[in-house]
Amino acid sequence: MNWYKQAQQKIVSFDFDSTIFMLEFDDEEGDYKRDPETGWAIGTPNPSVIEMIKKYNQDGWKVIIVSSRSDQGRQQIEDLVRELGLPVQEIYCTNGEAKVNTLIRLGVSKHYDDDMFEVAMIREKSKIEVIRT
Repeated sequence: MNWYKQAQQKIVSFDFDSTIFMLEFDDEEGDYKRDPETGWAIGTPNPSVIEMIKKYNQDGWKVIIVSSRSDQGRQQIEDLVRELGLPVQEIYCTNGEAKVNTLIRLGVSKHYDDDMFEVAMIREKSKIEVIRT
């Protein structure tokens, strides 16, 4: 891809937890289920979002993941992306910070997220199109 086309490429980002990866909730514990060995959240890929990611990539968009996970949680994201063969070019973890500043810095055009707080912040502080999943 030449530099001009790359500069024109639109960027779409997806949240990970409860957007790409549907977490399982433990009602007894009042928290998400975790693998006892790794401590990672247990869940399943969201088929409709997986298809969206593939479609955006086919349509020429740069696809990235922006998660509020800590850097320690990044490995699970990388493993799932690799396992599913997702066309994700970059992964960013905000370490619990609001995503809006990262999305603006990266030049994101469109963002998918399940978190009402994140959606509200993005709508309030940017011109990024945000879709609540």
